[in-house]
Amino acid sequence: MRTDPRVAIIGAGPAGIACAVQLKRSGISPVVFEQGRVGGLLNNAFSIENYPGFPKGVSGQNLVRRFNAQLQHWQIPVVHELVKSVHSNNGVYVLQTAKEHYADFLVVASGTKPILPDIGFAMHSDRVLYEVYPILRKRNNTVVIIGSGDAAFDYALNLCRRNRVYILNRGQNTRALALLQKRAKSMGEKRIIYLTKTWIKEIRQRCRGFSLVTNHCGKHKILLCNYLLYAIGREPALDFLSFPLRKKTSTGGRIMYIGDVKNGNARQTSIAVGDGVRTAMEIYDMHRRRGELEKRGNGE
Repeated sequence: MRTDPRVAIIGAGPAGIACAVQLKRSGISPVVFEQGRVGGLLNNAFSIENYPGFPKGVSGQNLVRRFNAQLQHWQIPVVHELVKSVHSNNGVYVLQTAKEHYADFLVVASGTKPILPDIGFAMHSDRVLYEVYPILRKRNNTVVIIGSGDAAFDYALNLCRRNRVYILNRGQNTRALALLQKRAKSMGEKRIIYLTKTWIKEIRQRCRGFSLVTNHCGKHKILLCNYLLYAIGREPALDFLSFPLRKKTSTGGRIMYIGDVKNGNARQTSIAVGDGVRTAMEIYDMHRRRGELEKRGNGE
């Protein structure tokens, strides 16, 4: 019997990190694959106020630093490579990055990817973004955010301390939490300008950004911006999985889905962490029971 099963965790967000730490505590050494930044969407978060232990809230990047420190404390390796594909071969999961990796248990903690708009050439510009963290240190810029949900308002609060921000809502109803709306309003219109019934008709490229031709309440309006940030929704990031594995979207067995990749709109750090810890405990229990069965089979 292998004393330490091969466990691969795809994604180093809160769910993947929590799963990895709990596994290591149980005597199982996982390998975590992460193509981007450790912490996932936490890198975008302005303030996390419902995670226990932080009475005044904690910024996403501060919490990521703490998570990183915990990974280092437990000596958990993070492979910073893109997982291009995963398939099952005779009960073993085969992960393809720059080389092949093998796992007895596969934990899919890959989170979500942004829903992309149809914006033509601008989609390939480094000034069109779907995450806020690349421009958090920018100053004295104008940023236009498309969307009306929690992410749009959270991004605006994150950026408005150093920049001027517009939030464009195609409709009239706002989907963001009332608390976020109140905070955005308290910043004043010199920092956050929220426009309802506003949509982009045309995007014209400029030297350091864009000229946006918009329809605002039926009237023609031009907005000049340095960055265009889309927050119009997210969907599970499962492109790397073979079709048979992608169909198995429930937990159980030796492939498990945790965190945002399976939780729909319930994208909360505390939920993801709970998913990770529970899944690690399930893996440990399955491995222990398998060992006991093998011992009985060998007459021990």
